Amino acid sequence: MSVRFRIRGETRIQDGPSGSALADLAFAAGIPLNTACGARGACGRCAVVLREGTFAIRGAEVNVTPGSPRRALACGTRTVSADAFVEIPDKSLVEQRASIADDFAIPPFPWTPVQRRTTVSVSAGDWETASSDVERLALALGAAGGPAGAAPDLRLARELPERLAATPRLDVSWGPFRGGVDVTAAAPAGTARHLGLAVDIGTTTVVALLADLDTGAAIGRASAYNAQMRRGDDVAARITASLAPGGLDLLQSLVVCETVNRLVGELCAKAGCAPEAIVRVTAAGNTVMAHLFLGLPPAGIGAMPFQPVRRRHPECRARDLGLAVNPNAIVDVLPSMTGHVGGDLVADACAARLLDRKGLVALVDIGTNGEILLCPGARLLCAATAAGPAFEGAGLRHGMRAAEGAVDHVRWTEGPKAEWTTIGGAPAAGFCGSAIIDFVAQSFRAGLLDALGRFDMDRLRAAGLEARADHRGRPIHACRVVPAEATAAGHALTVSEADVAEILKAKAAIHAGIVTLLAAAGRTLDDLDTLILAGGFARHIHLRHAAWMGLLPDLPAGKIEVIGNGSLAGAVLALGGPGAAAEFERIVRVAEPVELNLRPEFESAYIDSMLLPNADPSAFAAATSEMSAPTR
Repeated sequence: MSVRFRIRGETRIQDGPSGSALADLAFAAGIPLNTACGARGACGRCAVVLREGTFAIRGAEVNVTPGSPRRALACGTRTVSADAFVEIPDKSLVEQRASIADDFAIPPFPWTPVQRRTTVSVSAGDWETASSDVERLALALGAAGGPAGAAPDLRLARELPERLAATPRLDVSWGPFRGGVDVTAAAPAGTARHLGLAVDIGTTTVVALLADLDTGAAIGRASAYNAQMRRGDDVAARITASLAPGGLDLLQSLVVCETVNRLVGELCAKAGCAPEAIVRVTAAGNTVMAHLFLGLPPAGIGAMPFQPVRRRHPECRARDLGLAVNPNAIVDVLPSMTGHVGGDLVADACAARLLDRKGLVALVDIGTNGEILLCPGARLLCAATAAGPAFEGAGLRHGMRAAEGAVDHVRWTEGPKAEWTTIGGAPAAGFCGSAIIDFVAQSFRAGLLDALGRFDMDRLRAAGLEARADHRGRPIHACRVVPAEATAAGHALTVSEADVAEILKAKAAIHAGIVTLLAAAGRTLDDLDTLILAGGFARHIHLRHAAWMGLLPDLPAGKIEVIGNGSLAGAVLALGGPGAAAEFERIVRVAEPVELNLRPEFESAYIDSMLLPNADPSAFAAATSEMSAPTR
C-alpha cells in the first residue's frame, strides 16, 4: 500500500505495509517531520491533517472522507487503507535551511598533520632477495623519511599488487593508530588528494569541515540537523531511544549514514574530489553523541552515577562505523571528561588554550545542556546544567531554531514600538534564541516586564501591544511583537508570560551553574578575570542584553571572549594542531567533575537567578546602571 503526503505544495508517495506509523512513512519519504519527543506522542509537534483514508489513531479506527479532514499526531496514527492522503503543515517540519554556526576563532598555529603523506619508489622483487610487496613498501617508506617498518593492513595489502603492477611510485599516507603507525592508503603518485574530515557532532546540528592534510587549507564546510532528532531532541530522549530493540543501531545509522555521510557527499561534490581521498576523520561531541556515533550503549550516562562505557576512544577504521570515506581511514573521537561533560568541551578547552591562561577563567558553552569549565590555576573544574531547549526556540509558542525567516534581534524604540530583523531578510516566521534574549532584556529595561517576568498590562494596552495566548488550556498575557502583516504565516508573533518563564528557567540554570562552580573553587563572580563563550549560539547574542537579563556575569566587554564553534575547532586541531592529542589527554587528566545538584548553593543560586536580572542586585550593578540610562 502507499500513502500520499502533501508537503509545501509537493506530493510524495511512500509505500509501506498496512499498519505503518505515519511518522515512519514520512521519514522514509525524506520528510523532516518534527518528533522532538522521540515519537512518543508527548510534544505534539508532528501534527498532520488526515485528508482521506482509513487510519488507526491510538488504536481506534477512523474513516476520513474528502472534505472532512481530521488532525492527528503522525507518531500515533497508523495506516489501514490503501488510499491514504495526508497533509503535513510547515510547523510540523524540522527546518532544513538552518543557520548553523560553523565559524570559530583560534590563535594561529603551525599546521602539523597527524596523517602524513610520503612519495616512495618501491623496488621490484628479484630471485636473490627473499622479500614481499609489503616488506618492500615498508623499506621504501623508511628510505623516503617515513616511519621504519610501517605496514598496511590486510585490506590494503590485497590491493597492493595491482598498484605496484601499474607503477612503482606511490603516494603513501600514514599516521598513528593504536600506539603504532599505520599505512592507510597507497595510490599512484600524483593521482589522489590527501584529505581529512573534522566533524562537530552536536545533539541538534552536525558540522563537517574538509581539509587538505598536506597544507591545512580548509576546502569546504557543510552542516545539517542531526537526523537523530527524529528520535528526540535532547540526549535524554536519545538514551531512551537507544534502549528499544534495534534502537542503538538505528541511532548510529541516523548520525553516520543519514547525516555525516550526506555532508561528506556534499563536500566532495563541491570540491570535485572522491570520498576515498579522505584518509583521516576527527570528531568531537558530547559524551552521549560520541557513544552513539561509535555505536556504544549510552544507558549508563542517563542514570546515577552517570558512567560512560569509555571516556577515551582508541582509533578505529571508517569501515567499522559505516562512514562513506576511504574504508581504511582512521577515525579519532575526542575523549570526554565525564558522562555529562564530553569531547566537545575538551575541544573548547583546547581551542581556547584554557589550561595555559593566567588568572581565573571560566568557559561556558550555552546550549540545551549548559557545560561550564572553571580554571583556577592548575585545576580544571567541570560541570553541566540542564538549561533546556528554550534558547533554541523550543517550547516557546512562536519560537524556532535559527533559520531563514527567524527573528534574530529585537529592539524597542519610543512608544514603545518594536523593531526587528530576520535571518535572510525573509518575512518573520518565529523567534530564535538571540531575539528572545533581546526581548526579555529590553522589555525589562523598558518597564514592560517586572522582575518576576510579568507584563505591565497597562503599559502594553496603552502601546497597543496587548495580546492573549493559550497556555495549557487557559488564556495568559502576551505581548505582540511582530504584526500579522509582517509575518510569513499571516498571524502576529507574540511572546507570552509562559515563554518568558521558560527563558528565565534556562538562564537561571546557566547563571546558577557558573556561580556554584565558582563557589566549589572558593571563588565568587568578583574574582573572575575572563569569561570565554563557546558554541554557535553565543556567537550571535547581544552580550550586554545577556547581562541585563542575568544570563551572563556582569563583566566588562574586555573580559569576555567568544570563540564560536570550539567543538569544530578542536576537531580541526586534532587533524593538524601540534601536540593536540597530548593536550586533550592533559585536559581529561586534570578535570574535576562537580555535580551541581549535590551542592546546596546551586538551589539558592537558581532561585535568585529566576528574577530579572537577579535577586542580588549587587551582582549586576553595571547592567542595572546601563538599563536606567536613557534609551538612544
